[in-house]
Amino acid sequence: MRFDIINIILLILLIESNAFGHVEKSTFQNQGDFNSGIIYLTSGDKIECELKYNVQSNIVYGKMDDQDTKAFAADMVIYFETLVEEIRTKFYSLPFDFFKTGRPEYYFFQVIYENNDLFVLSNYSLSIHNTKDISTGRSLSELSKNEHIYLVQGSSGLKPFLRAVGYYNNELQNQRKVKTYKILDRDLPETFFGNYYHDIISYMKYEKLKFKRISDLSRIMSYYSELKNE
Repeated sequence: MRFDIINIILLILLIESNAFGHVEKSTFQNQGDFNSGIIYLTSGDKIECELKYNVQSNIVYGKMDDQDTKAFAADMVIYFETLVEEIRTKFYSLPFDFFKTGRPEYYFFQVIYENNDLFVLSNYSLSIHNTKDISTGRSLSELSKNEHIYLVQGSSGLKPFLRAVGYYNNELQNQRKVKTYKILDRDLPETFFGNYYHDIISYMKYEKLKFKRISDLSRIMSYYSELKNE
């Protein structure tokens, strides 16, 4: 069996001297496009290629130099990176028991924030719904993104914290229509931040930040990292 979650992460950080140390921008990737990227395999191979990540099948596809396309399941990959419109996005392959079967399987988690042993990670699914424009009666297709946010610190493993659901109208170039948030574990911040919890809350009040906003989570984690390093 492969390393546990944090051993994998720490190994990667040691290998990659330019590992992400700041906020990652969350991108809403077009699943039909191949983009420049790098795939790091469990075999030790590093593949620089055009790649495409299929969220629903949990597979990343790499277009090789000979134009053949190879499929890599999550359990074959340590992590991969994509570069879309100058925005670099990173995905780790990590074990998680989504269905509470007692048998964790490997899934890709997008990096929202990463600094030393602190991480905010995202796992999401996409689905298409048919709806109607109330004003015109015209049929529209709507894309929904069901996203779960996890906090990681040291060897604590993935801690589910936040669920975000966004609806996007395809005909408006994925313009956000509705987005809702739900905190899954309200007790997690106090246990996660420990002795720094009250400092974090004071900082959030001063900066008008909220745990429910994913972009705010990155700022909160960055401040927490500063407190730990003082």
